[in-house]
Amino acid sequence: MAWKASLTAFVFLSAFALGGQYIFRMFGITLPAFEIAGGVILLLIGLDMLEAKRSATQESSGETVAAASKEDAGIVPLGIP
Repeated sequence: MAWKASLTAFVFLSAFALGGQYIFRMFGITLPAFEIAGGVILLLIGLDMLEAKRSATQESSGETVAAASKEDAGIVPLGIP
């Protein structure tokens, strides 16, 4: 599982390292704008975690049961979070 997760992460990181500038240019996103948006998202997630309440982003009991029955988690969520 660790080998599959590492290989998947390597492939996707390499693809985005090579094509990331093209993707940003295609959508008209500048690097500072991307950094600011990422910071705002992290701030909102951190504030949500500080409130210590159940949120819609947490998993339901049905999802927990479905995840336990799966055999391999090497690609998602380990390789591609």
